[in-house]
Amino acid sequence: MTLQELQQQITQLTVQDRLQLVQILIASIQQDTQNFQAANSNQSQDETTLDVDLASLHPWPKSFIGILQQPLDDHQGAYIDYLEEKYA
Repeated sequence: MTLQELQQQITQLTVQDRLQLVQILIASIQQDTQNFQAANSNQSQDETTLDVDLASLHPWPKSFIGILQQPLDDHQGAYIDYLEEKYA
């Protein structure tokens, strides 16, 4: 599957599914960043490991950093309902 095909399929998902996908992607990026940081924790670097990790990310996922905070579990359903109503 190409990136373009994936993008087309993503736009056909519901708002709730797209929000869940974004959360999964962010969690995956954070996990990869933490794994990279742990693997390089013994190396001496001028920049912090996190800065190196973020610098090595592709610009597309880098643009997601900091824009979405995971809603609290008790507010997540209400937030999803709000977004569904707003974009329906």
